[in-house]
Amino acid sequence: MTGKEFIGRAQALLPSVRARARQAEQLRRLPEETFREFQEAGLFRALQPARFGGFELDPGSFYEAAIEIGTACASSAWVLAVLGVHPAGNLGKASRSYGRPAFGLENEDPFL
Repeated sequence: MTGKEFIGRAQALLPSVRARARQAEQLRRLPEETFREFQEAGLFRALQPARFGGFELDPGSFYEAAIEIGTACASSAWVLAVLGVHPAGNLGKASRSYGRPAFGLENEDPFL
């Protein structure tokens, strides 16, 4: 996965994110459909280490994708940016025994 491909995944979601922007504001949270699309596109895995099933991309590509999402819905971009940055922090430095379950590698429906 390249940064350009990752950004393209985010751009492909713009029409549906834009269509649900008002719903996100009314709900005061991310609509389930948007969250699921982010998961399916792997947007939360941009900064996740490759050893834990992530893309291990550079932060610039991740934030460029978040900025793209922000052109359709600022609230959705904020959620993506906050949740998507965590894999680069302490979780990304975790041991394999801790990191595998934390990143959902032992779960059929991982959060990230």
